[in-house]
Amino acid sequence: MTGQEVFEITMDLIDERLDSGNISESDTVSYKVKAPSILTIGQCEIAKMLDYFSPLPNRITDLSQELEIDEVIATNLLPYFLATHLMLEEKDDVAAYFNDRYEELKYYYKKGQPASEEPIKDVYGGF
Repeated sequence: MTGQEVFEITMDLIDERLDSGNISESDTVSYKVKAPSILTIGQCEIAKMLDYFSPLPNRITDLSQELEIDEVIATNLLPYFLATHLMLEEKDDVAAYFNDRYEELKYYYKKGQPASEEPIKDVYGGF
């Protein structure tokens, strides 16, 4: 999945797709400029949360780049993350909604991860 594909899903979420089915380049230019760095942050946050990469994924500099996280997770989480950050200065109530949805989905995916194993330390002694 590319950054462009996530961007297009996000434009649907924030209602920037025209009735013709196209996304207006003139109306979304500032979003497109901000999107690569926001996607970089989101991809890194998700990868770290799910213990995907060490080191973290590469920086997104162009929306045509392939994302390095799982496509299902990218499709479900990154559009909400991107929408949150694009809406922060314009509509804080809409940004809050997208952030809540992102956190909810992030929790869902994190919950599905296996627990880490740690040896049990006997702190009482005796047995």
